[in-house]
Amino acid sequence: MICCLEEWYPIILKMNNSSLRTTTPFTRFNNDITLNTGQWNVFLTHSSKFSEKNYQHPDITGQNNDVTTRFNAEFLNLALVYVITETVAEYPYPYFSEKTWRAMVTGRPFMMVNAQHSLKKLQEFGFLTFSDWWDESYDEKALAADRIESMVATLKSLASLSKKELRKLNQDMLPVIQHNQNHLIKFASDDLENIANQI
Repeated sequence: MICCLEEWYPIILKMNNSSLRTTTPFTRFNNDITLNTGQWNVFLTHSSKFSEKNYQHPDITGQNNDVTTRFNAEFLNLALVYVITETVAEYPYPYFSEKTWRAMVTGRPFMMVNAQHSLKKLQEFGFLTFSDWWDESYDEKALAADRIESMVATLKSLASLSKKELRKLNQDMLPVIQHNQNHLIKFASDDLENIANQI
């Protein structure tokens, strides 16, 4: 009996660039994220690393859910872009959880692995995104894998910038970041009021 991903990998390699799926669409594990053996290889490499007991990257400080570091972790301040990985990348509609709001609360520019048109929905809610600084056309792509590959290409281009260019970029984005933080407070308050009115 095959019991773990590492045992599946040799079988997947023999399947001529296709992959198996064990769930129906719109569940936690999406077949569109793993369209070929290259993507499976990345998944297996990283999933095995992060399944190690007590793995913690040295740049991650603080304790789990510690209120003093939860929204002000030092490693977040070192990152230019917060890549939001929502619960499911292939919902038939945009879905936002604490993962999305955390990017705004921590004051980071963001890209988003979520359903198609998620950035568009955030804009409809009154939030601003970062199309002035990078290509956000990934939001229009139908497949999660294509959206992710487009984001990776953008991240690679950002990684080629000098520290001086990155600092300038961050400074230029501050008005958008501050707008989102302020708007989130109003948005959350209005949302709670709407819920209370429906009860």
